[in-house]
Amino acid sequence: MTKLTCHVTNCVNNESSMCCRPDIKVDGAHAHSKEQTCCHSFGHCSDCVTASMASNAPNEQTQVRCDACDCMYNQNTVCVAEHICVDGHGANDCSQTCCSTFRCKNQ
Repeated sequence: MTKLTCHVTNCVNNESSMCCRPDIKVDGAHAHSKEQTCCHSFGHCSDCVTASMASNAPNEQTQVRCDACDCMYNQNTVCVAEHICVDGHGANDCSQTCCSTFRCKNQ
């Protein structure tokens, strides 16, 4: 499991910069940079106060499934980084998010 910090404040799953989901999925099968990744598990909230009351508690450790096969932390579609950061402050959909921890294997 990975320690996840989330700066996607408009996500229904975000509470206090942590994710309330037990797992997330990072997309980016052809990614060569962090900008080409996104959090597939993003869900926009129009009323985060109501949404957070209905969600689970934030998780310090999160299972991260990852399609970014060129990331050095990807092992058989599972992220093995000890800590990752998902960014996208003000995002309205998952394409406006990214895994800032992504590191291309070929760099």
